[in-house]
Formats: sequence, structure tokens, C-alpha cells
Amino acid sequence: MADMNGGGKVGRRAALQRIALAGTFFGATEICGAGLASQTKYTNLSIEEIKSIIENDINKGQYYVTGNMTKEIYENNCRFRDPTTDLTGLDKYISAVKFLFDPNSSKQELLSIAVIDPHTIEAKWRLEGYLKFPWNPHIEPYE
Repeated sequence: MADMNGGGKVGRRAALQRIALAGTFFGATEICGAGLASQTKYTNLSIEEIKSIIENDINKGQYYVTGNMTKEIYENNCRFRDPTTDLTGLDKYISAVKFLFDPNSSKQELLSIAVIDPHTIEAKWRLEGYLKFPWNPHIEPYE
């Protein structure tokens, strides 16, 4: 449940839909490969090396609440999607994430990360925290 009006509680889906309507985007699943779009991208990394970088970005960088992620492993037109949002563009995604959660009172916990096939890494995590809106809504832990 999230407190979206300074007192009343609403369900997580309703809270996320309201947030999406406010112009904020969520990303839970990355659909892209090792970046090849620019000279600054890491190339020729194994899928295990990419998995390790993502694992570190989640565990140490808390990228979903900070926006601090290793941009060099993602294509610039990488697609990020979850059940409520579908967003394309690495910089657009990072900007949205930095705008959304208060990193001082939010956290992301990695539950699992696995190589599914030579081109797919699946990560599952739990996320909770406070949003950067004037009424400071709290998003209860969800996966």
C-alpha cells in the first residue's frame, strides 16, 4: 500500500499508475545486449561478465533508487519494461529513476540473478522506499 494523499492508503498498482500518469517511469526488465552503439561502450564482454556488472550495480550501486548504473554495458536505445511501463532509451531511463525514489530512504535488494541464455540475464529484486513527491508517498516492499 502507498500513502498517495498524505493520509489515505491506496494499493501498489494504483500508486504506480498515478506515478506513471505524473510522468515517472519504472523499469524492471532490461531487454538489450552489451552496448555496441558508441566508442565508450564495453564490447566483447561475456554474458557472465555482464551479469557480474549488473549484480554489482544492484547490490552496491542500488541503481534502481539512485540511477547509478554502468551505462557502458547497455545500448543507448535499450528497452526497460515492467507490467506498468515500457520505456526505451538509456538516458531517459536513468533520468526517470533518479527523479523517482529518494535514495536516502529507499532500497533495492537483489533476490536472484541468472543467465537464461546467451543473450538474456534475468534479475529479480525487492524494492521499497519513499518517492520524491511533495507528499512523500511510501511504496511498500514489492518484487
